[in-house]
Amino acid sequence: MEAIYKLRQRPGAEEFNAAWEEALQWGVERLEHCAIERVLAQGLYDLRANSLLAYVLSYRRAEWVDVSNLEPGHPVYDAIRREVLEELGREPDPASGD
Repeated sequence: MEAIYKLRQRPGAEEFNAAWEEALQWGVERLEHCAIERVLAQGLYDLRANSLLAYVLSYRRAEWVDVSNLEPGHPVYDAIRREVLEELGREPDPASGD
């Protein structure tokens, strides 16, 4: 594993890093599917299976954001704001919040 992380740090390893990240995403997706299969196989009333599914869905997809929680200062809000201002051809003004 140490060699892999060293390889990822080398110049020119962008394609390797991209493949690595894609493989991680596929692995996480497979874990999610396994958790869902377990819940379906063991029934909805199996607390252990349900807690596994709840963990997977809440923590492995933490990047999903409830839009009702978006407000100025939230990273997703700020990223969307920057994109919109760029599309409008405006520069964000930190003093005015624009």
